[in-house]
Amino acid sequence: MIDISALERAYAFNGFYSLQLEMGDRCYQNCICYYMNALPDELNTLTDLDISTILEESKQSVFLS
Repeated sequence: MIDISALERAYAFNGFYSLQLEMGDRCYQNCICYYMNALPDELNTLTDLDISTILEESKQSVFLS
């Protein structure tokens, strides 16, 4: 369940309440109809360094209630 007061505090401090990170646009079950950006072949895949950098930078914006 979403904690509305924590969500409002995060927005008030230009932070974020949650983080969803998609590492690539390939669906390994070949079901492109259920996910809007899913492709049969990988075109936009984050590297381990990309993911690490995003997570490290995200830690600076985390708002703890």
